[in-house]
This record gives sequence, structure tokens and C-alpha cells, in this order.
Amino acid sequence: MIDNIDKLLTQLANHDNAIDTINDDLANGTVRRTRISEWTLPNGETGRSIQKIIDHQPATDPYPVDELVDKLADWTPPKPETNTYDDNTAFVIGAGDFQIGKGIPGGETAHFADDYLHSLAAAKHYWQQAGKPGRVHIAFLGDMIEGYVSQGGNNAWRTQTPLTEQIRLTRMAMMQLIHLFDHCPNVTITSIPGNHGEAVRFGKGVTTYDDSFDVDCCRAIAEAYQLTNNYPNMRFIFPKQDEMTTTVDVAGTQILHAHGHQWRNNQHYEWWRGQEFHNGTTSHILMAGHRHHLEISEQGQRTFIQCPSMEGESVWYRHRTGTTGNPGLVCYTINHKTPNNYQIAR
Repeated sequence: MIDNIDKLLTQLANHDNAIDTINDDLANGTVRRTRISEWTLPNGETGRSIQKIIDHQPATDPYPVDELVDKLADWTPPKPETNTYDDNTAFVIGAGDFQIGKGIPGGETAHFADDYLHSLAAAKHYWQQAGKPGRVHIAFLGDMIEGYVSQGGNNAWRTQTPLTEQIRLTRMAMMQLIHLFDHCPNVTITSIPGNHGEAVRFGKGVTTYDDSFDVDCCRAIAEAYQLTNNYPNMRFIFPKQDEMTTTVDVAGTQILHAHGHQWRNNQHYEWWRGQEFHNGTTSHILMAGHRHHLEISEQGQRTFIQCPSMEGESVWYRHRTGTTGNPGLVCYTINHKTPNNYQIAR
């Protein structure tokens, strides 16, 4: 460390007051401002100091995004052996917190495609084990991209995949999960906004709450399916304008979808009661993302299901709690309005 500092100081001292680029193991960036001060020392000699303010510039796009997109695009989902479906059971898949684009070199995005494809294969296997239900519901629960708005933009230097490429990879990942079940006779898909997916965040109230790349990625897939005009069995549900949640009827069971940044830790039931008191609605299941780890609990006839993330580690969360993620999709069945057969596809 001392050698690196000495090297950097020597490099800085040899630069004049022009705008320079600093390249070093310790600092990569552009000199934004240089200030040179001179004064007379007691012995009559001239003292001199140089101050340079450096804008940090991380390496750009260390991830092979084209390779990851191609890996997802080339994957062929296993086809069911027969077209006989169980009409008495519904199959639900929850996916959240992909946070695509996250990580310093060697970080999360580089591992996403392999983890995700394992989860897709496992989800299809659990659907077959459940008797191949014809009613399938897919929920994307927010934070599908890493984005640049989290922590007021202070964490943007860790996000080295351009925003458009984050969106591109997210769309391909969403599409492959939907394509896995688009042959089923009754499929619903919903996507809700998370805090990372916000399209604009310069202060508060800049745009509507549904203005989200998490929603937009799924909406692009919905429009592609609509253009083919060959999938009357599929229905996409998005938040209404300025809303952050959706409620979908799945086999007579009302499922409320929300990203967990809307409530404080362990206060999901209080938030849930407040929402339904205000809206005059009744839902039986609350599905959420945001906190990265699986949690399933019940209160009376209501069930809370917090999905694990698809990213393997949040450095901030590891520093705060000491734990890492365990990527996966949550799968379960609904029969006679009762959720059961919980599985984690990983």
C-alpha cells in the first residue's frame, strides 16, 4: 500500500496544471482540478504544493454481455412429454432481485446466466412434479436491474455494465422464463417496480411510481407476444399509473405483489393491513422481493412469501449482516385456495 501511494504521489507531482489522466493500481481517473500554491520559506527558498482532484473512472463493461445474452438465447427449454394438464392446481413462480449489471470485475453479473439457467430447469422439473398444472402464474418482483439510482447514485461506480445492456440482458432472462410456460393454457405474468429499477430519481416526486425499467423490460416482452397474435392463453398485468403493486387472481386466490422497500424490516403484515384497509380489497398471499432471502410465514389465512434474489451477493448486505445470497426462484402450487409444495429452484 505504501509503495502504491508513493508511486501515485510521484506521478502526480510530475504533472503540470493541465487536465490529465491518472493510471495506477490505486487510482484510475481524470484530474478535474489542479491547484498549485507557492510561498516563501524562512530560509528564502520557495515552497510549492500541488493539489489534484481526481474523478474516479472504473474500467467500463468488464462483462461479456453478448456472451451472456447468447447463452440465455440459445437455451432450449425442455418440452413436456404430453399436453395433458392438471386443471385443479395452479403453479406459481416468483423471481426477483436479478440486479443485472452489479459487481466489480469477477462479480455478480458474470455468474448470473449459469445460475439462472439452472433455476429455469429446476422450475420446469417442479412444474412437472406438480402434475403439469395448466394454470401458471409468473411474478417478477422488482430490482431486475442494478441501475444507477440506488444510494443516490453513490454506488454507480460498482455498476460497470451500461444501462441499455442491463436492460437487454434482463429482457432476455425474463423472456426465457415466460417462454418456459407459454404453451400452458392459462398463463398470467406480472412485473412490479423495485427501488433499483426506478427510471428517474433526482430527489422525490420527479416522475410516477410506475416509471420503472423493471416494468418496462416485461412490457417489451408483452408487446412482442401481442405482435405474434398466437398466444391468447397469456395475459400480462402491470401496475396502474402511479401505483407500485398488482393483484392477480390465481385459481381463486388473490395474490398481491409488492417490492419490500415499501415497508420496514419485519413490518410486512402491518403494511399489508394498511393497504387493504385503504383499498378495500382482500388478498390471501403477499409476494415480495427486496430482502434477498427466502422467508415464508403465515398470519391467520394469509401467507407472506419473500423470494430469494437471483444475485449471489450484496457486498453491502454481507458487510452489514455477514451473510451472502443463495440464488434461486421460489415455486409453489395453489390447490383449493391453499398455497403448498414450496420449492426453491436453483
